Amino acid sequence: MSNVVEDRFQRRLAREKAARMEAENLLEEKSLELYETNQELLKLSESLASQVKERTAELEQLRDEAVEILEEKTKFFAQINHELRTPLTGLLGMLDIMAADTLGSEQSRRLSVAKQSGDNLLALINDVLARTRLDGRHEKINLISALPGDLIKSCIESLRPLADKKHLDFVAEVQTSLFENHFHIDALKVRQVITNLLGNAIKFTEEGGVKISANLSDHTLTVLVEDSGSGIAPEDQARIFEPFAQAGDHNIAGVQGTGLGLSIAYEQTALMDGELSLERSSESGSTFKMQLPLTHSNEIDKQSDNKPQQSFPGHHCLVAEDNEVNQEVISFYLGKLDLTCDIVPNGKEAVEKASASNYDIIILDLNMPVLRGEEAAVQIRSSGNNTPIIALTAQDEDSAKVAVESSGMNALLEKPIVFDRLAQTLAGCLRIETQATPEEPVHESTSAAEACIDLDTLLADFENDQDIVDTLFALFKENLADQVAEINRSFDKKDRKAVADTMHAMKGASASMRANTLSQLAAQAQAHFLNADSQRDSDIIEAIQAEVDRVNAFLEGA
Repeated sequence: MSNVVEDRFQRRLAREKAARMEAENLLEEKSLELYETNQELLKLSESLASQVKERTAELEQLRDEAVEILEEKTKFFAQINHELRTPLTGLLGMLDIMAADTLGSEQSRRLSVAKQSGDNLLALINDVLARTRLDGRHEKINLISALPGDLIKSCIESLRPLADKKHLDFVAEVQTSLFENHFHIDALKVRQVITNLLGNAIKFTEEGGVKISANLSDHTLTVLVEDSGSGIAPEDQARIFEPFAQAGDHNIAGVQGTGLGLSIAYEQTALMDGELSLERSSESGSTFKMQLPLTHSNEIDKQSDNKPQQSFPGHHCLVAEDNEVNQEVISFYLGKLDLTCDIVPNGKEAVEKASASNYDIIILDLNMPVLRGEEAAVQIRSSGNNTPIIALTAQDEDSAKVAVESSGMNALLEKPIVFDRLAQTLAGCLRIETQATPEEPVHESTSAAEACIDLDTLLADFENDQDIVDTLFALFKENLADQVAEINRSFDKKDRKAVADTMHAMKGASASMRANTLSQLAAQAQAHFLNADSQRDSDIIEAIQAEVDRVNAFLEGA
């Protein structure tokens, strides 16, 4: 019996031992497989990491190359822009000079065609430059305080002759409030977008008319531009805002273009957080809509759209320009503005002239031989000469601004020179001098007194509540007396910074009270007292006091 039991136990033990060995062998086999799999996964992971690293490096290299190419393209177009604008300044300027001569009807017609061709070339250059800035992300927002209605009106007035020439009806419906309330707005870009839309509408309309309507609702400016042209084909509508896109039907009737205008307008609108869209297009015409968010401004824009002063008799100008044709153009324009001028061909001679003679204004071309314009400006400023300096450039404005600001120049004028823009820039630089001249008498007429404060606008600001306005008048008069006293105290102490600070306060208070002339004078006086020029301090203080006296006279009679 015991042998049977023992035999069974041994067989069972043998089976368990065999099973255990089989399990151990299987475990060892599976462990080896798992180890080998892990090793393969590790190698694969390392390989993938290496591939990702290599691919990332390749992509970074491609990105850097793309950025470098884009920068090179931007520099290239900036240089081409400069090279094109310089001769174009001479071309358009000489055409203006010829237009002042006595010409026959056929000569005048030919001259008009040449001028239009030059203007078209300038528009093309501007479009290419704008496209380059947008591609390079160099376009910036420049907000000022302005009346949207005035901006829209200026676009309408500039393009109305084109509509009249084609015998088109040109209808404008602009909400009255857009002429009454100031808003923070990028005036240049808004003009460009609206001008582009109106220009296209007139260009592609052969009969019928063009209509622009504008209104403001919930702080959103909406501008609709409608035309009765041939419309845009459905297959073209989806890509109408793409660069170089042109609708097929728009290549007829001698109409030409680059296809850049709408894409630039679209991106500029987007840059201002607005939206530009094609509302409708059919055989009876097209409608484009621009919507732009606006914020209200309590300031009055010093960059007014009013027609600039057109005469500056008694003022002497120094011009540094190396191009002989441009010298003649500038001389002609300055002569039309009643300025006398001395012209030199480089910055070195400009520095010598500026130190030897007294000038009311200096115009320096930036890109000159021997000594560049900004270098000449630095030397002129370092000598203690604070005569207003205008930079003249064929570069794009953003690039030139850095040189202008760093060298102490006062203003920037782009080539080709536009006569009204030149007059406006000169007026801005010479305004304190022209208003502070002792020989100019102050006429105490009713119209002159009323010009001190824009009473109609001020009343509109406060919903025609005369009681509130009277209260503000009393506070304003008291405030002016305190500010004048503070200015005189600081001036006696030769504390120019304190004078500038008080001028700043006077500028803001005067703007709020619609005392526009006083606000502008205070702004210019503030800028003057922030620099080291003390030659005309007394004249400027006297000009401020004279305007304060005029305002007080108005307040006492109100």
